[in-house]
Amino acid sequence: MPKICFDLNSSVEQMEQLNLVAGGELTISSGAITITRSLHTVDTEGDAVTDDLHTINGGSAGDVILLGRASTARAVVLKHNAGNIKTPAGTDHELTANGFVLLKHDGSNWHVQSGNGSGYALNKLACLTVVTSNVTLNDTQTQNGVYLGANARVFLAGQTDPTENGPWIVKEENPYYPSSGDWIRPDDFQDGFSVSGHLFYIESGTEYAETVWMIANTAGEDIVGTDDLVPVHLGNSDAGGTEFDISTLTAESSNADDDLIAIYDTSAAGMRKQTRSEFLAGVSGGSGVPSTRTLTAGIGLTGGGDLSADRTFALDLNGLTAESTASDSDYIAIYDGSAGAIRKQTRGEFLSGVTSGSVPTSRTISAGVGISGGGDLSADRTLSLDITGLTEEASTGSTDLLVIYDASAGEYRKQTRSNFIAGITSGYVPTSRSISTGVGLTGGGNLSADRTISIDITGLSLSSEADNNDQIMIYDGSAFGHRRQTRQKFLSDVFLVDGSRALTGQLLCTVVSEAASIAAPQVTADGNTDTGFYFAIGNNCGIACGGDSVFTYGTVSRSKKKLYCESDLDVTGQTILDYLNLRQIAEPATGPSSGEAQLFISDGTGIGDAGDLMIKINSGGTTKVATLVDYSTL
Repeated sequence: MPKICFDLNSSVEQMEQLNLVAGGELTISSGAITITRSLHTVDTEGDAVTDDLHTINGGSAGDVILLGRASTARAVVLKHNAGNIKTPAGTDHELTANGFVLLKHDGSNWHVQSGNGSGYALNKLACLTVVTSNVTLNDTQTQNGVYLGANARVFLAGQTDPTENGPWIVKEENPYYPSSGDWIRPDDFQDGFSVSGHLFYIESGTEYAETVWMIANTAGEDIVGTDDLVPVHLGNSDAGGTEFDISTLTAESSNADDDLIAIYDTSAAGMRKQTRSEFLAGVSGGSGVPSTRTLTAGIGLTGGGDLSADRTFALDLNGLTAESTASDSDYIAIYDGSAGAIRKQTRGEFLSGVTSGSVPTSRTISAGVGISGGGDLSADRTLSLDITGLTEEASTGSTDLLVIYDASAGEYRKQTRSNFIAGITSGYVPTSRSISTGVGLTGGGNLSADRTISIDITGLSLSSEADNNDQIMIYDGSAFGHRRQTRQKFLSDVFLVDGSRALTGQLLCTVVSEAASIAAPQVTADGNTDTGFYFAIGNNCGIACGGDSVFTYGTVSRSKKKLYCESDLDVTGQTILDYLNLRQIAEPATGPSSGEAQLFISDGTGIGDAGDLMIKINSGGTTKVATLVDYSTL
């Protein structure tokens, strides 16, 4: 027995059963009927497909009547405010085929209270708006484009805690009373009420304005404050709503031709009921299945589609999740030839029943030439390429065969050595390739054997003239590599036989040979033929080198030739010099000693400016520097 909730003089909120007296069928006459009892069915005037009912005669204040439709094929529409009938939503309402509507008389008019299958709310009070997201149940606020002021009635359909879904009364927060803004449940939706099937009309909002929502819980699991409440939108396309969600209904596994389904009859502009056989008989094509029906491939299958054409399903294992471990209790699909049907069977049962084509675990996989691994099949085995056991072939032939992977064919092939090498376009050097030697080198040849390249200057043209920019090859010991260097740079630190650093003169005198002469000096009387110190006729004395006097001291001439010295030169006594060559340096690295002086030309990096003639004097251990000639003033 369905529970009916309504308000009679604000005294009855919920009852288990309402006993009414049947008064039979009433026929509409000029839009009106006259009741005689509290329960009637209503039919259209002249059996019209549809008829309007705007006036109900009879009854007094406090009376309750229950009206239903007399014929499922003919619609009765209750007209709001066209006579003495009032609906909560302020709109006309059609009686459904198997539904009813409950009306209460207020002394002047009949007011629709509730209904079963009628589409009318068991709760006659409309809600200002509906909110489909979570709402904090406190204080006034704006939701769904509507301001929810104090005492506004709002329907919640998206609470994080589903027990909070349904209607609420908004309360305004008083700063002096912290809990004064907590929302409360309305009188018709109190904790403990059973509310399955309760409907709520939504007046306004950015979304779902003028739509109806229902509490779609299963009876017995619909207690306010205890159970999760499931709001369902019963809107229509004109209101921007969605269809009723039938997933909340109890599933029916069997079908019968006399099962009833709900349809919308466009000719009558109303909802109707129809048997399953009647519904399918009217489907275009007479097959009972519309061409838009779609067959979808599930797990392990591919294919399908809508029924506008024949469809094929095929087994497709690619979409299945791979199982890395196997168990004898795993199930596989088999075709049972004896039963002519598909059956399931455990892996253990399937393998135990195999009489041919099976492989025992004692079966052995042995590794052959060039392969290692294998073993019996009591466990997983691995075979690997192993060329270490192969006989080494010292010679190669163009017809020798190699194993290759042919990418174009996607498989392994054999190929002769000559074909393999002929097909290489990069990274390969044939033995016919030659290395040739150029100027100053000898050796080379083709790559059929190892080749050596050597330096050979005998084939170079002899140059009779030398230039300081000529380049020679040296080995740089600090860099451990060969480098090139100009002749000028190479000879810059080499002393010529006359002792100068200039790159002039035709003869080099090595330090070793000069050191040998100095280490064992000769004392001779002939300064024109010997090397060493000499004391000559006429009180002349000096130093000779190879019969050439390089320094002479006598009564007539103080010096016969210029004196060149690599490092320090100490001259004591009276000395006459033609000129003194000074080098441009930062400053002498050491000295002078006490009582001595140094004369030099500054290079600008140390003492003095570049080109200045400087003197550095040490007197009594104190060293001072002075500029003798300022080059910039010359």
